[in-house]
Amino acid sequence: MRIKKLDQEIISKIAAGEVIENPSSVIKELIDNSIDAGSLKIEIEIKNGGKDYIRVSDDGKGIIKEDLKIAFSRHATSKLNDIEKVNYIQSMGFRGEALPSIATVSDVLLVSKSINQEYAYSLNVNFGKIGDLVPESRNRGTTVVVSDLFGNMPARKNFLKSSRAESKKNYDLIKKYSLCYPKIKFVVISDGRKYLETLGNGKLEDLYSILYDTTTANSMLEMNYESEEIKLKGLISNLNIKKSSNANVNVFVNNRVIKNKFFHYAIDRAYDSLLVKGEFPICTLNVEIDPLLIDLNVHPSKNEIKIRDERNLFSLIEKQIRLSLINSKSNNKNSEISILNYDSDSIITSGIETYSNKLYTDKKKPVIQYAQNLFQEFSSNNDNDIKLDLIKEFRLLGQINNSFILGEYKTQIAIIDQHAAHERINYEKILSNANQEVISQELLNPVILNLSAEEDIWVQENIDLFISVGFEIESFGITNQLIIRKLPLQFTKGNLERKLHNYISELKNNSKTSEDERLKTLACHASIEFGDSLTQSEIFNLIEELSLSQEPWNCPHGRPTMIRLDNQQLYKWFKRI
Repeated sequence: MRIKKLDQEIISKIAAGEVIENPSSVIKELIDNSIDAGSLKIEIEIKNGGKDYIRVSDDGKGIIKEDLKIAFSRHATSKLNDIEKVNYIQSMGFRGEALPSIATVSDVLLVSKSINQEYAYSLNVNFGKIGDLVPESRNRGTTVVVSDLFGNMPARKNFLKSSRAESKKNYDLIKKYSLCYPKIKFVVISDGRKYLETLGNGKLEDLYSILYDTTTANSMLEMNYESEEIKLKGLISNLNIKKSSNANVNVFVNNRVIKNKFFHYAIDRAYDSLLVKGEFPICTLNVEIDPLLIDLNVHPSKNEIKIRDERNLFSLIEKQIRLSLINSKSNNKNSEISILNYDSDSIITSGIETYSNKLYTDKKKPVIQYAQNLFQEFSSNNDNDIKLDLIKEFRLLGQINNSFILGEYKTQIAIIDQHAAHERINYEKILSNANQEVISQELLNPVILNLSAEEDIWVQENIDLFISVGFEIESFGITNQLIIRKLPLQFTKGNLERKLHNYISELKNNSKTSEDERLKTLACHASIEFGDSLTQSEIFNLIEELSLSQEPWNCPHGRPTMIRLDNQQLYKWFKRI
């Protein structure tokens, strides 16, 4: 086959495909243009996940009449006129590919008014065919309406995800831009419903109250580090805020929304050993560095960048976040040491290392080792313990760290994990009521949850799952909010807002699990937690219900509900034998 030049139409479609992958690609390019125009308000309207309709409207500088048609020419830009300036570029869009790429694969209507013009003008570009300029009426700024995305490329259109999946990508992207540019007011309308409206006052704390909740906003720690080479500004979560994925970690470089796994790794390292495996923080961090140290021109969509001297930047970010966490008051409040804050599995397999010795590990102080299996798991295999009878034989000594119940049982020291015990009780109650009519408890003060866009979409798609176990739940407000008026009876004391959010998050992240696993998840998040102070009456009620359980020795996930220490082990501890 002879070599020949491609037709211009094919060239345009191939080039457009490198920039525009889905509706969120369109939204990204249009938001970039709005930011470069100095906009203080950007409104995004989406229909059918953006596959049918996208409108991005701003109050920026606008485009003068004479430049409207030129704006749809490939590699036409107002932000770059010298190859040497590529290394110093600070604007978002500089390749001149966005509008022509979008217009090649969709029907585009652009209306714009410059501050120096008396009238606005509109221009329609239908799948690359440029129409005539038409006078319009609007205030200063630009509106771009994109319809029928990939209408001339059916094969490409078939590769788009469902409307909800595309909506999720759109919301996640807009959320990142709102965090990167808190001084810009973002309004999002989806299928006629106002989904998000930020304040645009420049305060990340206020933005967190909208995107997350007030508790999260008040728990964030400020990052403000500056040297000759770098500035780090933003918010990081204290150790009380824990998420089940790193989706809430956002790092921007020179106010640019980018993808770079190396930043996530640096933040993971900063929180290493401070959060347990599988828990992640919330973080919004803007890294300001010399433009000469980064290369923005490595990907057509400008999603990825290259950074010189990544290792030093990695170390600096990790160090500064770690210092902020260690020095924070929130961390200090939760850093009290208790001999009962241990991992029972590690104790059983490795013996006991006292906390005083742990503190001096770095100083090479010897570690005292005791016999393995010092604590005995409570097991039904012991013939003497076939029937657990805590009601008659348990003598309460107290509650430790608002987490463990300490008592004497059959001449042995017994320690009950209050959360595991209540989880077992709740799980058996849920199973026993499985074939009966669901009974809920009505809340005097309904709980309002602020969810991420992804979480809200998932809840709406799986609303029957919540109704089936006793929830009365519906959309509320304008910012991914849910209002919960009724709960399953198993939910008791504690921070209901946090419990419910964690429950939804875990269900979503493990949505393909069995029905039994979902019931275990409900039992877990409805239960008494570590840190919940219990009255003596509540403790005795918990002990009584655990004693009446069918399988009292372990929680539904297999953790022991109770461990015991006998006299012989005590004598060994104190070297009596």
